[in-house]
Amino acid sequence: MPVDPCAELATTSLFKGAAPSDFEPLRPHVRLRTFSRGEYLWHAGDPALAVHLILAGEITTARVGPDGEEYVLEVYLAHDIVGQLPMLDDQPIRLLHAMAAAPTSCLVFPLVELRRLVEAKPQLLLPLTATYSQWIRLRDAQASEGAFQNLAARVACKLLELHVLTHTRAGDPIALELPQGRLAGMLGASRENVNRALVRLLDRGEVVRSGRRLTITDPDELLRRYSWAAPSNNPVFLARLR
Repeated sequence: MPVDPCAELATTSLFKGAAPSDFEPLRPHVRLRTFSRGEYLWHAGDPALAVHLILAGEITTARVGPDGEEYVLEVYLAHDIVGQLPMLDDQPIRLLHAMAAAPTSCLVFPLVELRRLVEAKPQLLLPLTATYSQWIRLRDAQASEGAFQNLAARVACKLLELHVLTHTRAGDPIALELPQGRLAGMLGASRENVNRALVRLLDRGEVVRSGRRLTITDPDELLRRYSWAAPSNNPVFLARLR
């Protein structure tokens, strides 16, 4: 069945509550693109030209450290939107690299056309700004929680966040490959320190490793043990809003 780009955009958290008909002016400008694993969508410093809505696959955003190594910061999966944050900037520039971490297909919406649509339909600003506000709250919650945690607890909470993000069922492996370098980049910590923290969780049986896959044995217990924040403010629960 052909994909309806207007219907797909209306179902995203970015425009929650909008009708598919609101996006009809975008229809002539939408493209379907596929990316091979390891292919870059853009590099840091590139002009921000488009928003990508993932139909299938996986996209990571990353930065390059002073040692020249790439550190993954965020992972995006099917139905996520990538690259929308510069939409309201006067001079939209990419701050991070974006790469397909698996064979990926996307609907690509030109940023200038999406911005023109929002200007013509100001009612779309309400869900847009609500979503941006939720992201800011998520970042604040993560930062404040991290201030009260050791690295093992930060690793545990990041794994819980990914468990929720990937809709993983209890007892199943998190549906992402998580080599040490990727997990370290997400936490802004060294591989060595993250490995030591992960070994602590593994030794306690709170997490099980099989190759590059990690399984949380009891998500509710891990959350209770390692997260200081109340559920209403916890980044694991806020991740459900994405």
